[in-house]
Amino acid sequence: MVNTAAWAADWSGRYSQYLRSTASQSERTQDLYRRLMECIARGELAPRALQDMFSAFYRARGHVYNERLSQITLRFFADLVRSVTAYSNELMQVLMPGAAAVPAPPELTSSDPTIWFQQLMDYCNQLSAHIARSYQMLVDRMAAGQLGSDQIQKTAAAHLERRLPEYLRDLAVSYFELLNGLNDLRAQSEQEFLSGVLATASRTKADSFAIELVAALGSTANASFSIANTRDVPAVIRCELSDVRRRDGIGPAFLPNIARTPEQLQLAPGEEGRVSLALALDRDTYAAGAQYVGALHITGGSEPQVEIPLRITAIEGAPPVL
Repeated sequence: MVNTAAWAADWSGRYSQYLRSTASQSERTQDLYRRLMECIARGELAPRALQDMFSAFYRARGHVYNERLSQITLRFFADLVRSVTAYSNELMQVLMPGAAAVPAPPELTSSDPTIWFQQLMDYCNQLSAHIARSYQMLVDRMAAGQLGSDQIQKTAAAHLERRLPEYLRDLAVSYFELLNGLNDLRAQSEQEFLSGVLATASRTKADSFAIELVAALGSTANASFSIANTRDVPAVIRCELSDVRRRDGIGPAFLPNIARTPEQLQLAPGEEGRVSLALALDRDTYAAGAQYVGALHITGGSEPQVEIPLRITAIEGAPPVL
Protein backbone atom coordinates (compact mmCIF):
# COMPACT_ATOMS: atom_id res chain seq x y z
CA MET A 1 0.00 0.00 0.00
CA VAL A 2 1.07 3.58 -0.61
CA ASN A 3 2.52 5.19 2.53
CA THR A 4 0.38 8.33 2.33
CA ALA A 5 1.19 9.30 5.92
CA ALA A 6 4.93 9.57 5.20
CA TRP A 7 4.27 11.54 2.01
CA ALA A 8 1.88 13.90 3.82
CA ALA A 9 4.41 14.48 6.61
CA ASP A 10 7.15 15.27 4.09
CA TRP A 11 4.86 17.67 2.20
CA SER A 12 3.77 19.35 5.43
CA GLY A 13 7.38 19.81 6.54
CA ARG A 14 8.38 21.43 3.27
CA TYR A 15 5.34 23.70 3.35
CA SER A 16 6.12 24.81 6.92
CA GLN A 17 9.71 25.59 5.90
CA TYR A 18 8.44 27.61 2.94
CA LEU A 19 6.10 29.61 5.19
CA ARG A 20 8.90 30.38 7.66
CA SER A 21 11.19 31.57 4.89
CA THR A 22 8.43 33.71 3.38
CA ALA A 23 7.59 35.26 6.75
CA SER A 24 11.25 36.11 7.42
CA GLN A 25 11.71 37.76 4.04
CA SER A 26 8.44 39.67 4.36
CA GLU A 27 9.55 41.00 7.73
CA ARG A 28 12.76 42.43 6.21
CA THR A 29 10.83 43.97 3.31
CA GLN A 30 8.26 45.52 5.66
CA ASP A 31 11.06 47.05 7.73
CA LEU A 32 12.43 48.74 4.60
CA TYR A 33 8.96 50.06 3.75
CA ARG A 34 8.59 51.40 7.30
CA ARG A 35 11.92 53.22 7.08
CA LEU A 36 10.90 54.69 3.70
CA MET A 37 7.63 55.98 5.11
CA GLU A 38 9.57 57.64 7.93
CA CYS A 39 11.87 59.33 5.37
CA ILE A 40 8.85 60.60 3.44
CA ALA A 41 7.26 61.85 6.67
CA ARG A 42 10.46 63.77 7.53
CA GLY A 43 10.55 65.32 4.06
CA GLU A 44 13.74 63.48 3.03
CA LEU A 45 11.94 61.80 0.14
CA ALA A 46 9.18 63.01 -2.15
CA PRO A 47 5.93 61.02 -1.94
CA ARG A 48 6.39 59.98 -5.59
CA ALA A 49 9.96 58.73 -5.05
CA LEU A 50 9.08 55.04 -5.28
CA GLN A 51 7.09 55.48 -8.47
CA ASP A 52 9.64 57.80 -10.08
CA MET A 53 12.63 55.58 -9.32
CA PHE A 54 11.07 52.21 -10.15
CA SER A 55 11.18 52.68 -13.93
CA ALA A 56 14.88 53.51 -13.77
CA PHE A 57 15.51 50.51 -11.53
CA TYR A 58 13.67 48.20 -13.92
CA ARG A 59 15.60 49.48 -16.94
CA ALA A 60 18.92 48.91 -15.20
CA ARG A 61 18.21 45.68 -13.31
CA GLY A 62 15.15 44.15 -14.96
CA HIS A 63 17.18 41.98 -17.32
CA VAL A 64 19.09 40.46 -14.40
CA TYR A 65 15.92 39.38 -12.61
CA ASN A 66 14.25 38.25 -15.84
CA GLU A 67 17.21 35.98 -16.54
CA ARG A 68 17.06 34.53 -13.03
CA LEU A 69 13.31 33.98 -13.41
CA SER A 70 13.93 32.08 -16.63
CA GLN A 71 16.51 29.88 -14.92
CA ILE A 72 14.14 29.08 -12.05
CA THR A 73 11.30 28.07 -14.35
CA LEU A 74 13.65 26.13 -16.63
CA ARG A 75 14.90 24.05 -13.70
CA PHE A 76 11.32 23.27 -12.71
CA PHE A 77 10.34 22.17 -16.21
CA ALA A 78 13.55 20.13 -16.51
CA ASP A 79 12.74 18.30 -13.27
CA LEU A 80 9.21 17.53 -14.49
CA VAL A 81 10.53 16.22 -17.80
CA ARG A 82 13.07 14.00 -16.03
CA SER A 83 10.38 12.60 -13.69
CA VAL A 84 8.01 11.82 -16.56
CA THR A 85 10.82 10.23 -18.55
CA ALA A 86 11.91 8.05 -15.63
CA TYR A 87 8.33 6.92 -14.96
CA SER A 88 7.70 6.10 -18.63
CA ASN A 89 10.93 4.11 -18.88
CA GLU A 90 10.22 2.09 -15.76
CA LEU A 91 6.63 1.35 -16.71
CA MET A 92 7.58 0.28 -20.22
CA GLN A 93 10.26 -2.07 -18.89
CA VAL A 94 7.74 -3.63 -16.52
CA LEU A 95 5.20 -4.16 -19.30
CA MET A 96 7.67 -5.07 -22.04
CA PRO A 97 11.12 -6.04 -20.71
CA GLY A 98 13.86 -5.13 -23.14
CA ALA A 99 11.86 -2.40 -24.87
CA ALA A 100 13.76 0.60 -26.19
CA ALA A 101 14.36 3.27 -23.56
CA VAL A 102 12.68 6.67 -23.73
CA PRO A 103 15.03 9.30 -25.24
CA ALA A 104 16.97 11.23 -22.61
CA PRO A 105 15.68 14.77 -21.94
CA PRO A 106 17.84 17.74 -23.02
CA GLU A 107 20.31 19.27 -20.60
CA LEU A 108 20.33 22.97 -19.73
CA THR A 109 23.33 23.70 -21.92
CA SER A 110 22.34 27.27 -22.78
CA SER A 111 21.59 30.30 -20.65
CA ASP A 112 19.16 31.46 -23.34
CA PRO A 113 15.63 30.31 -22.37
CA THR A 114 14.50 30.54 -26.00
CA ILE A 115 17.06 27.94 -27.05
CA TRP A 116 16.21 25.65 -24.16
CA PHE A 117 12.46 25.81 -24.80
CA GLN A 118 13.12 24.96 -28.44
CA GLN A 119 15.15 21.97 -27.27
CA LEU A 120 12.25 21.02 -25.01
CA MET A 121 9.77 21.18 -27.87
CA ASP A 122 12.04 19.00 -30.01
CA TYR A 123 12.28 16.52 -27.16
CA CYS A 124 8.48 16.45 -26.73
CA ASN A 125 8.16 15.55 -30.40
CA GLN A 126 10.66 12.70 -29.93
CA LEU A 127 8.84 11.56 -26.80
CA SER A 128 5.46 11.58 -28.58
CA ALA A 129 6.86 9.48 -31.42
CA HIS A 130 8.40 7.03 -28.94
CA ILE A 131 5.12 6.70 -26.99
CA ALA A 132 3.23 6.08 -30.23
CA ARG A 133 5.66 3.28 -31.16
CA SER A 134 5.43 1.80 -27.67
CA TYR A 135 1.61 1.76 -27.75
CA GLN A 136 1.74 0.11 -31.16
CA MET A 137 4.01 -2.60 -29.72
CA LEU A 138 1.53 -3.17 -26.88
CA VAL A 139 -1.34 -3.45 -29.34
CA ASP A 140 0.64 -5.90 -31.46
CA ARG A 141 1.44 -8.08 -28.46
CA MET A 142 -2.17 -8.00 -27.31
CA ALA A 143 -3.29 -8.98 -30.82
CA ALA A 144 -0.79 -11.85 -30.80
CA GLY A 145 -2.09 -13.06 -27.44
CA GLN A 146 1.19 -12.32 -25.64
CA LEU A 147 -0.41 -9.73 -23.32
CA GLY A 148 -3.91 -9.31 -22.00
CA SER A 149 -5.61 -6.05 -21.11
CA ASP A 150 -6.21 -7.25 -17.54
CA GLN A 151 -2.54 -8.13 -17.20
CA ILE A 152 -1.50 -4.67 -18.42
CA GLN A 153 -3.88 -2.91 -16.02
CA LYS A 154 -2.77 -4.99 -13.03
CA THR A 155 0.93 -4.59 -13.85
CA ALA A 156 0.63 -0.83 -14.34
CA ALA A 157 -1.43 -0.43 -11.14
CA ALA A 158 1.05 -2.45 -9.09
CA HIS A 159 3.97 -0.45 -10.47
CA LEU A 160 2.27 2.88 -9.71
CA GLU A 161 1.34 1.79 -6.17
CA ARG A 162 4.93 0.73 -5.51
CA ARG A 163 6.56 3.84 -6.96
CA LEU A 164 3.96 6.55 -6.22
CA PRO A 165 5.50 7.73 -2.90
CA GLU A 166 8.84 8.43 -4.58
CA TYR A 167 7.18 10.18 -7.52
CA LEU A 168 5.17 12.36 -5.16
CA ARG A 169 8.26 13.12 -3.11
CA ASP A 170 10.18 14.18 -6.23
CA LEU A 171 7.23 16.33 -7.28
CA ALA A 172 7.15 18.00 -3.85
CA VAL A 173 10.88 18.74 -4.00
CA SER A 174 10.58 20.32 -7.47
CA TYR A 175 7.45 22.26 -6.54
CA PHE A 176 8.88 23.79 -3.37
CA GLU A 177 12.18 24.57 -5.09
CA LEU A 178 10.10 26.53 -7.60
CA LEU A 179 8.14 28.31 -4.86
CA ASN A 180 11.26 29.13 -2.84
CA GLY A 181 13.10 30.33 -5.93
CA LEU A 182 10.25 32.63 -6.95
CA ASN A 183 9.85 33.94 -3.41
CA ASP A 184 13.60 34.58 -3.03
CA LEU A 185 13.65 36.39 -6.37
CA ARG A 186 10.70 38.60 -5.40
CA ALA A 187 12.16 39.42 -1.99
CA GLN A 188 15.64 40.18 -3.34
CA SER A 189 14.34 42.49 -6.06
CA GLU A 190 12.10 44.36 -3.59
CA GLN A 191 14.84 44.70 -1.00
CA GLU A 192 17.44 45.82 -3.54
CA PHE A 193 15.07 48.48 -4.89
CA LEU A 194 13.95 49.73 -1.47
CA SER A 195 17.53 49.77 -0.13
CA GLY A 196 18.53 51.85 -3.13
CA VAL A 197 15.76 54.36 -2.51
CA LEU A 198 16.78 54.60 1.16
CA ALA A 199 20.41 55.12 0.19
CA THR A 200 19.34 57.96 -2.09
CA ALA A 201 17.46 59.57 0.79
CA SER A 202 20.47 59.35 3.08
CA ARG A 203 22.73 60.98 0.48
CA THR A 204 20.53 64.05 0.24
CA LYS A 205 21.73 64.92 3.74
CA ALA A 206 25.44 64.52 2.95
CA ASP A 207 27.88 67.22 3.99
CA SER A 208 28.96 69.78 1.42
CA PHE A 209 32.56 68.54 1.73
CA ALA A 210 33.16 65.31 -0.16
CA ILE A 211 36.05 63.55 -1.87
CA GLU A 212 35.53 63.58 -5.61
CA LEU A 213 36.91 60.66 -7.63
CA VAL A 214 36.49 61.29 -11.38
CA ALA A 215 38.27 59.48 -14.21
CA ALA A 216 37.70 57.80 -17.54
CA LEU A 217 35.94 54.45 -17.46
CA GLY A 218 38.56 51.68 -17.38
CA SER A 219 41.23 53.88 -15.76
CA THR A 220 42.12 54.83 -12.17
CA ALA A 221 40.72 57.82 -10.28
CA ASN A 222 43.05 59.47 -7.76
CA ALA A 223 42.47 61.84 -4.87
CA SER A 224 44.13 62.77 -1.58
CA PHE A 225 43.24 64.56 1.63
CA SER A 226 44.96 65.74 4.80
CA ILE A 227 44.34 64.67 8.38
CA ALA A 228 45.65 66.52 11.42
CA ASN A 229 46.04 65.25 14.98
CA THR A 230 44.60 68.07 17.08
CA ARG A 231 45.03 66.23 20.37
CA ASP A 232 47.97 66.52 22.76
CA VAL A 233 48.77 62.79 22.59
CA PRO A 234 49.92 60.61 19.66
CA ALA A 235 47.17 59.11 17.52
CA VAL A 236 46.84 56.21 15.08
CA ILE A 237 44.46 57.26 12.30
CA ARG A 238 42.70 54.59 10.22
CA CYS A 239 40.51 54.95 7.13
CA GLU A 240 37.81 52.36 6.48
CA LEU A 241 35.71 52.26 3.33
CA SER A 242 31.97 51.73 3.21
CA ASP A 243 30.16 50.04 0.36
CA VAL A 244 29.24 52.29 -2.54
CA ARG A 245 26.24 52.29 -4.83
CA ARG A 246 24.71 54.42 -7.57
CA ARG A 247 23.36 57.72 -6.31
CA ASP A 248 20.00 57.09 -7.99
CA GLY A 249 19.63 53.86 -6.01
CA ILE A 250 19.82 51.54 -9.00
CA GLY A 251 21.62 48.24 -8.45
CA PRO A 252 23.15 46.65 -5.37
CA ALA A 253 25.83 48.15 -3.13
CA PHE A 254 29.39 46.84 -3.50
CA LEU A 255 32.86 47.32 -2.02
CA PRO A 256 35.01 49.44 -4.36
CA ASN A 257 38.46 48.35 -5.52
CA ILE A 258 40.33 51.23 -3.92
CA ALA A 259 43.85 51.49 -2.52
CA ARG A 260 44.72 53.72 0.45
CA THR A 261 48.27 54.95 0.99
CA PRO A 262 49.07 54.62 3.79
CA GLU A 263 46.36 52.42 5.29
CA GLN A 264 46.98 54.06 8.67
CA LEU A 265 48.77 57.17 9.96
CA GLN A 266 50.74 57.50 13.16
CA LEU A 267 50.63 61.19 14.02
CA ALA A 268 52.35 63.04 16.85
CA PRO A 269 50.42 65.83 18.65
CA GLY A 270 49.74 68.64 16.18
CA GLU A 271 51.19 66.65 13.24
CA GLU A 272 49.45 66.46 9.89
CA GLY A 273 49.46 63.57 7.42
CA ARG A 274 48.15 62.91 3.96
CA VAL A 275 46.21 59.92 2.61
CA SER A 276 46.09 59.09 -1.10
CA LEU A 277 43.29 57.13 -2.77
CA ALA A 278 43.45 55.20 -6.05
CA LEU A 279 40.18 53.77 -7.33
CA ALA A 280 39.97 51.33 -10.27
CA LEU A 281 36.96 52.22 -12.45
CA ASP A 282 36.54 48.90 -14.26
CA ARG A 283 33.88 48.64 -16.94
CA ASP A 284 32.15 45.60 -15.42
CA THR A 285 31.35 47.53 -12.22
CA TYR A 286 30.69 51.15 -13.18
CA ALA A 287 28.39 52.75 -15.73
CA ALA A 288 29.64 55.79 -17.60
CA GLY A 289 28.02 59.05 -16.46
CA ALA A 290 26.40 57.59 -13.33
CA GLN A 291 27.49 58.92 -9.96
CA TYR A 292 28.30 56.50 -7.15
CA VAL A 293 28.35 57.45 -3.49
CA GLY A 294 29.94 56.01 -0.40
CA ALA A 295 31.96 57.15 2.57
CA LEU A 296 35.34 57.02 4.28
CA HIS A 297 35.15 56.37 8.02
CA ILE A 298 38.04 58.04 9.85
CA THR A 299 38.86 56.70 13.32
CA GLY A 300 41.65 57.60 15.72
CA GLY A 301 41.96 56.51 19.31
CA SER A 302 39.06 57.55 21.51
CA GLU A 303 37.83 60.25 19.13
CA PRO A 304 34.37 59.84 17.56
CA GLN A 305 34.32 58.42 14.07
CA VAL A 306 34.30 60.98 11.25
CA GLU A 307 32.55 60.22 7.97
CA ILE A 308 33.75 61.82 4.73
CA PRO A 309 31.40 61.36 1.76
CA LEU A 310 32.80 59.88 -1.46
CA ARG A 311 31.45 60.84 -4.88
CA ILE A 312 32.62 58.63 -7.73
CA THR A 313 32.02 59.32 -11.42
CA ALA A 314 33.27 57.30 -14.37
CA ILE A 315 33.17 59.07 -17.72
CA GLU A 316 33.85 58.04 -21.30
CA GLY A 317 37.11 59.45 -22.66
CA ALA A 318 39.52 61.70 -20.83
CA PRO A 319 38.45 63.30 -17.50
CA PRO A 320 37.66 67.01 -17.52
CA VAL A 321 40.35 69.50 -16.54
CA LEU A 322 39.43 70.85 -13.10
